[in-house]
Amino acid sequence: MFPMPFLRKPLRFSAFTIIGFVGLLPSLALAQEKDVPLAEGWILTSATGGGRSPIRTNAVEAKLIEAEYGRKSSLRGEEFLKSAGIDRIEAAKVDAKEFKGFSGRGFQGSIYYAEYESATEQLVKVSATGANMFYVNGEPHAGDVYSTGAFFYPVKLRKGLNRFFFYTARGSLKPVITLPDSNDPNHEIARGADVTFPDWIKGETKPVWAAIPIANLGAKDAESVTIITSTDGGKLTTKGGPVESGAIVKVPFMMKPGTKSTKLTLTYEFKGQAKKTEIFEIAIKSPRDTHKRTFLSKIDGSVQYYGVQPSTSPATGQALFLSLHGASVEGIGQAGAYGPKTWGHIIAPTNRRPYGFDWEEVGRLDAMEVLDHASNLFQTDPRRTYLTGHSMGGHGTWQIGAQFSDRFAAIAPCAGWISFDTYGGGGRFPTDTELGKVFNRAKSPSDTLRLKGNYNRLAIFALHGDADETVPVSEPRRMREELKGHPALYWFEQPGGGHWYDTDPEPGSDCVDYSGIFNLFARTQRPLPEETKEIDFTTASPGVSGKHAWATVQQQVEPFSFSRVKGKVRPLDRTFELTTTNVEALDLSLVALAAPKEEREKVTVNIDGQAVVVLRPSSPEAAIHLVRKGDKWMASDSAVPAAEKNSLRSGGFKDIFKNQLILVYGTGGDSEMKDWSRSKARFDHEQFLYRGNGQFLVIPDTAFDPAKFKDRNVLLYGRPDTNSAWSKLIDGMPLSVQAGSAMVRGAKYEGTDLAVFAITKRKDSDIGSVAVIAPTGTRGAMFSDRVAIFTPGAAFPDFMVIGATSLTKGIEGVATAGFWDNRWK
Repeated sequence: MFPMPFLRKPLRFSAFTIIGFVGLLPSLALAQEKDVPLAEGWILTSATGGGRSPIRTNAVEAKLIEAEYGRKSSLRGEEFLKSAGIDRIEAAKVDAKEFKGFSGRGFQGSIYYAEYESATEQLVKVSATGANMFYVNGEPHAGDVYSTGAFFYPVKLRKGLNRFFFYTARGSLKPVITLPDSNDPNHEIARGADVTFPDWIKGETKPVWAAIPIANLGAKDAESVTIITSTDGGKLTTKGGPVESGAIVKVPFMMKPGTKSTKLTLTYEFKGQAKKTEIFEIAIKSPRDTHKRTFLSKIDGSVQYYGVQPSTSPATGQALFLSLHGASVEGIGQAGAYGPKTWGHIIAPTNRRPYGFDWEEVGRLDAMEVLDHASNLFQTDPRRTYLTGHSMGGHGTWQIGAQFSDRFAAIAPCAGWISFDTYGGGGRFPTDTELGKVFNRAKSPSDTLRLKGNYNRLAIFALHGDADETVPVSEPRRMREELKGHPALYWFEQPGGGHWYDTDPEPGSDCVDYSGIFNLFARTQRPLPEETKEIDFTTASPGVSGKHAWATVQQQVEPFSFSRVKGKVRPLDRTFELTTTNVEALDLSLVALAAPKEEREKVTVNIDGQAVVVLRPSSPEAAIHLVRKGDKWMASDSAVPAAEKNSLRSGGFKDIFKNQLILVYGTGGDSEMKDWSRSKARFDHEQFLYRGNGQFLVIPDTAFDPAKFKDRNVLLYGRPDTNSAWSKLIDGMPLSVQAGSAMVRGAKYEGTDLAVFAITKRKDSDIGSVAVIAPTGTRGAMFSDRVAIFTPGAAFPDFMVIGATSLTKGIEGVATAGFWDNRWK
């Protein structure tokens, strides 16, 4: 489920790299618990194709779905596997007494099958180090593909035979069941190792955010979870939401910073149930030290951190250097790769994880959210905001720099790759079919080269080692060719330099902390929107990056095809001169115009050869609204209606993963549909916890109240007949799903193995979206688990009806896919 950097050589970093999550934690191992390694099983050879795509091929998966992962079979071992039609089987067995896991080529991209006989029905912890996901009795769970060792998942075992399928990726696997200690009166509550803590900063006394993962291993749902913290700075209590039986959540809480003592006493408890207390050590840092700061994310309500290398001479109006880390690197490690500056702060966001989202999708949102948070906290100069990064972060620099070129004065990609198409397993679909064109359009935001025109307003310094063994130097060299004629492109290749190098005795590693980069930054400032006279802006989607200086693309003629706005403003003449491509609605801010000479004076917009004259709005914050009707532009008295697509919600299925998403599972239908809906919602929550350090609220449709969760995004699991929240949230979407079929825009698609993925506006909100994952039958439900909605670069259109046959037929297994128009039709 999680793409591996197997398409890249292993990254090599200096000693500053921090990998893992448990450095400051006490041991989590409880002597009374019993670890049972799954040390004997079978390897199922599995050839997977598709890369970063919602459409993947895997013949073994297809057979397992056909056999429903053996849920209804009494056969065991090889007899069961052969009955499912799987013939490429290899036995795997190691000594369980000294179990250190499996390794070798057999565990690269294969499936490991094991069985476990449980004496009773029970909730246990399962860790799957090295697996990208696993099934237990047909129920999916996230894994630990990067082998952090910090994750376990609550799993309900049935009495008797239990079947495990572990999807391997990187050549190693260590699957372990941890049985609870029934003598422990509080064994129902367990804490994971993946904490998010800040550093305490001397002199700062305001409460700070943190988060810990907590699992409910009890038979009953917990009505709420409470976190009580105590430091020498004081005591705080934070009450969290419900935790269902068998769920693991990462709970945000607040604490008062310690002043002298580094000790944090933390008690976590389920209401009326289990309670535990632990002690942590948290570093107290000087404001001048490299440190971590936390904040509550508006994206999903989770607690995130970013690394800070503070200025040695802090003051209002200093520079901000946003630095993006490479794959496997923590944000705090990235901040530590720089020597401190006298004139600005190094700010290193996390991409949500050391691998995260390759600085796209949720990773892109994280970077921009941290930029806003740190700019406000340190009161930096918006004219002196700069973007840089290394390796995967170098890619992020190219990508984010292109998407938001008006937010930065200069960018400096170091050892960066261009895009998923040039590096990292992106791939394109054939363009000889309409479906191929649709999925290629969905990938448009990731096409860095098609956005290259946005670099024209930026100064650029590209840094690379000419002997880089991980990201080939051909990547920046190609970009240099693409940017011929750029007015401020600078370049340096370190002779003999590999992927990571440090040849300078000064503090900081000069493969990122290079004097030429900071010299460029020092002499470059960003013009503010009111200072910008000319623009040339390209966007793939207004929902990704619609605003540039004083122009905002609100709607496209053809969604997810590239849109362009080029032109200038003549401030004294109160005139805009513009040409556009693929733009249907456009807003123009008046900040760049000279002050009005008279009340309600005229403003002229010469756009695509037409003259549109409007009266200047009386409010200085107001904008001119332009709408294209056919070939004719006209002014509108109001903005694009909120019920239509706009820059706040413009579609693409993955646009659902923001705005504090709620996962709502259906409780209607037969037992199989009920079980799938709940387990799929939990699986997606686990995946986002793992990849995105995130926190989705997971609730049944019976508990969903639109008024209580106003304006939040919602993802529904199930059909209209199995999830009652459909009727509360969706109105007018030209798509319906029922048992055995789906209908889109009047066309009917039949089969019980189909899965529908779609997004639309939330009918009771001006900003919220609602998405659905709706299977037409049991096999469609099982197949939906394998569609990679969290894989960065796997691009989804607005709607898709896809069948399990795609596992063998590829895109031919897609019944239909496409984009809604601007009225969501």
